[in-house]
Order: sequence, then structure tokens, then C-alpha cells
Amino acid sequence: RVTASTFGAYAQDQLRIGGRFFATAGVRIDAHSLSGTAVTYRVAPAWVVGRTGLKLKATFGTGFKAPSLYQLHAPPTAWGPIGSRDLEPEESTGWDAGVEQDLAGGRLRLGATWFRNRFRNLITFDTALGYVNVGRVRTQGAELTAAFLPSEGFASHIAYTRMSSKDLGNGLDLPRRPKDKLSAGIDIRPAKGLDLGLRLTVVGRRTDTDFTAWPAALVSLPSCALLDATISCAVGRGAELFLRADNVFNRRYEMVYGYGSPGFGAHVGLRLSI
Repeated sequence: RVTASTFGAYAQDQLRIGGRFFATAGVRIDAHSLSGTAVTYRVAPAWVVGRTGLKLKATFGTGFKAPSLYQLHAPPTAWGPIGSRDLEPEESTGWDAGVEQDLAGGRLRLGATWFRNRFRNLITFDTALGYVNVGRVRTQGAELTAAFLPSEGFASHIAYTRMSSKDLGNGLDLPRRPKDKLSAGIDIRPAKGLDLGLRLTVVGRRTDTDFTAWPAALVSLPSCALLDATISCAVGRGAELFLRADNVFNRRYEMVYGYGSPGFGAHVGLRLSI
């Protein structure tokens, strides 16, 4: 039997100056019984330029992630080792900088964000060695967003992300990270107490590893488009009936090579507010 314990504490503060400058700053300490103690932080300033509707924003921060008990202690199989007690915790440093512009009296909002993250000791799986740390990894890219809010009963948004993710040790793309991703959504309130929503997610091609081959071979996972839908209706004071449909068109896709993902699914529920 193997156990691990964690303890975490954080402090966060918000600053506002003159209704134009905003900032959030936080620090966190994590104590892990197997991976040691780490201190991480995050700073996120934003500045609204006069009455132009233009917002400049940025974020800078660090991260820490201890390996799981499975990654540390999973027993070997006939194909080779899995867990490794030599794993180091993942550490990251990242920043992003962007702009947002409100137009048409706030009914249209456009945004662009640039980001870069660096990881040290990223945990990944190797056929011959089991779970291992990758020395240095970099992800970087840009995201474009648009939101259309013409009325209280209608809202829509779209976001496109272009990302590059590299193992700086060998120059290869990281597995399962798509270069392109698009998401869009529409929310409609045709009547009081009735809400309808649609969500579209399109994930581009990405590489993965076929572990059934020997030696393991790189493969390409095809792009996929998934549509989800929601309906919610107030049925009484503090009560709401909802229906959620996932993967409406029952698309077949894989986020991990060799592992199937759920097809069409429907969920019905009741929310109560007390």
C-alpha cells in the first residue's frame, strides 16, 4: 500500500485604481509528502484605455504538479516498466498578453491573446522506460476571440487557437496537442425561464503514439468536430429542468490513439435552488 498527503495554502489580493487599472496577485504554497514543497505565484494586471473600450491585459505565473501515485508506483507488465519512483514534479513558467476591444456600445467584443509556456520535467510515457520526465518543453501561440451580445436574450462567441508545442530536447511536437482548435457557442432565451444553447468544438490533427506496434510508431489522429446542445426550463420557484445532449451527430473520434470516446449521450436532470 502506498499513500501520499498534500497540504496547500494560498493568498490572493485584488487592486483597483481609478476604475482604469486592475490587478490580481496571488501566491500559493504546496507541500507534498513525496515531491517536496513548492511556492508558485500569479500576477494579472489589466488597463482600460480611456473611453475607447480598449483593454490591455497580461498574466505571468508559475506552476507545480506532483506525479500521481500510479505514475510513481504502477507495476511493470510483460511489455516493460510503467511507474518510476525517480519522477520529478512538473514545473512551469508562463505568460500571456492580449487586447480586448468593445464595439457597438459593448454589443461586439473582439480579442487577441499571445501566450508562451515553458515546462521543466514534463511527465510523459515512453514504451521502453514507462513514465519519464521530459527535460524542457515549450508551448506558444495565439488566440483570437469574438463575442456578439446584441440583446439580453441572445449571445454568441467564437474562439480560434493556433498553438505550437515542442519537446526542446528532440525538436518533436508533443503528442495529442492539436495545432488548431476552434470553439463556438450560441445561447438563446426565446421566452422567460427557457434557455437554449449550442456548443461546437473543432480539434485539428495531432500526433500520437501507437503502442501496439513494436517498436512504437508515431501516428496522426484525424481532426474532429463535436456539437453539444442544452435546454433548460424553469418548472417552479427554484426548480429547473434541463436536458443535455453530447456529441449530437454521434461522431467517432479518438483523443488518445486506441481509446474510443463516447458517442451520442443524453442527460436529463433537475436543479433545485434552496
